[in-house]
Amino acid sequence: MFHQAAAYAAQWDRSELARVAAALEARAQPAGREAVIAALAPMVTLYGVPDKTEAEWRAFWKFYADALGRLPIEAVKAGANAYVNLPDSEFFPKPGPLKKLCEKAAEELYTALGRARRAMTLDPASNEVLQYGAPQ
Repeated sequence: MFHQAAAYAAQWDRSELARVAAALEARAQPAGREAVIAALAPMVTLYGVPDKTEAEWRAFWKFYADALGRLPIEAVKAGANAYVNLPDSEFFPKPGPLKKLCEKAAEELYTALGRARRAMTLDPASNEVLQYGAPQ
C-alpha cells in the first residue's frame, strides 16, 4: 500500500506539498504568553477565580504561560475546551494537568507536521515509505 502512495506522490506538484508543510509549520508555532492568557481568560469567570492584584495576576498567568506557551495555540484552546468538558471540572485547572490535555491535542498536528517534513525530503520517484511521528 505504501509503495502505491509513493508512486502517487511522484506525480504530485512539490509546490503543493511545500504549501501544506508551510501551513502546518505556521499552525505549530508556539502560542506565547499573550495568546495563552487570551485562551484561558474566559475560564476565570467560568470557574469563579477570585480577583487579584496586578502583581498576583502576573504571577498567576506566568505559571500558565510557562507551561503552555511553547505549544500551538490551537492545542491550548483544544486542551482548555477538553478540560471544561470534563464532568469533574469544578475548579480552574492547574498548569500541569492542563498541559497534559494540551499536549494530547497537539499530537495530531505534530504528527502531520512530521509527515510533511519527511515527505519534503523524499525523492518523488523512489518507493521510500514515510515514517510517522512527532517532528524532531
